[in-house]
Amino acid sequence: MTCSANRTAFVLLLSEKWIMSNLAKVRAGYRRLRERIYEAMEVAMPGDVLSRVLNLGITALILISIAAFALGFVARLASYRAYLDLVETVSVALFTAEYLLRLWSCVASARHTRPLIGRLRFAMRPMMLIDLLAVLPYYLPF
Repeated sequence: MTCSANRTAFVLLLSEKWIMSNLAKVRAGYRRLRERIYEAMEVAMPGDVLSRVLNLGITALILISIAAFALGFVARLASYRAYLDLVETVSVALFTAEYLLRLWSCVASARHTRPLIGRLRFAMRPMMLIDLLAVLPYYLPF
């Protein structure tokens, strides 16, 4: 083996070690992010500002969505229909994102650690089914 080939092999070996080392760090960060999202969306620890903001934000979004839906039936507001449709679209997009984040992060829970079975069990919870039924009509062609 020549000196150049030895250097190349050494660089490749260092690169592989560096990649594997950083891959472990990325995976750990990914796991911490998932756990934090689960805690903020499900557990709601006392004093958790992110959890409080998310809960208040979802509650406000529900109220705004209901108001926009109701205002859509007022004949005098027909000229605002495009804005009300936009509110509906944004609301459904945010509700869908919330649903998917809950489903993605649920494996951080000790009860739902298995990726497929855990998520299916989590998705069958009554509140998750209600959330799914709330957004599903938007995506189904009627």
